[in-house]
Amino acid sequence: MLLLYAGLVPKEYSSGSNRWQGSITKTLNNYINTQIRKTLNCVIKHRNNRL
Repeated sequence: MLLLYAGLVPKEYSSGSNRWQGSITKTLNNYINTQIRKTLNCVIKHRNNRL
């Protein structure tokens, strides 16, 4: 459910009894997207300070 809420679920196609799953969807929940970006920025800054 968390992945569904975050928008990190594969695209799904179905026709009759056949079902295909494609790539991960690009729609992220805005709050989670912001938190991921903040976290990555902190990690990058921390790595640059250690070098």
